[in-house]
Amino acid sequence: MSEFEWFVPTRLDGISTLLRLKLRDIDLSSHETCVINFTKCTFGEPLPMLLLGREINSLKAANPNVDFICRSRESKCRGYADHIGYFRYIGFDRGKQIGQAFGSNTYIPIQVIDIDEIKIASGDRPYGEIVEEKSHEFTEILLQDLRS
Repeated sequence: MSEFEWFVPTRLDGISTLLRLKLRDIDLSSHETCVINFTKCTFGEPLPMLLLGREINSLKAANPNVDFICRSRESKCRGYADHIGYFRYIGFDRGKQIGQAFGSNTYIPIQVIDIDEIKIASGDRPYGEIVEEKSHEFTEILLQDLRS
């Protein structure tokens, strides 16, 4: 069994860190298994984690015949990732479900926004208004500015 193991960096704290990873260049054509190893990762900021998640999901989609495995160990980063549903977001069975964690005025958990659900919930209102309202909520939290 041919296994490829990829280690997540110790710190996911910037976009430049992700650009250096070059996940899109990984060739898994001669491998049956790919291990995404989080054991060395001790810190992760939300945006780099989400972007890494997107890249991992793209890697998985591009390699449907490869079995992906996640390795991790107890750390603050894993605790945070478990809490926000990060591992579920990247397709592994650990931690909270996406959307299960509660948010606050300084934090939004990972969530799935389904445009079809927004269209149905909008009723007579243009669903673009609802999308715009949701984007304003996200912007306020990102900017830490609750003034409207």
